Amino acid sequence: MITIMDIIPNQDATGSQVMLNGQLDNSQCDALKHSIERLADNGAEVIELNCSRLRFMTGAGAGQINALLSRYSQLRLTQVSEPVAALLQLCGIIPSSPRTNQP
Repeated sequence: MITIMDIIPNQDATGSQVMLNGQLDNSQCDALKHSIERLADNGAEVIELNCSRLRFMTGAGAGQINALLSRYSQLRLTQVSEPVAALLQLCGIIPSSPRTNQP
């Protein structure tokens, strides 16, 4: 069996974090939702969704992240990779980066 994505929740004295590792598609959306729900139910004031190791995401994954951001005000996206950021920007989930003209 090939693991498409690992969801690694962590809660300690410094806060709560969920590390996404691999690819986020429809088959992983429920597991991600449950990880965030558990941290929120345990009283996490801030939950970082670390996307530094997330290499690919489908539209279903983007939709799940959008739903979670809407439901949990304490959820923050961190270290979003360029390809994932491009999809989230295209979907209107995160703002587009301003383009600058380089000399």
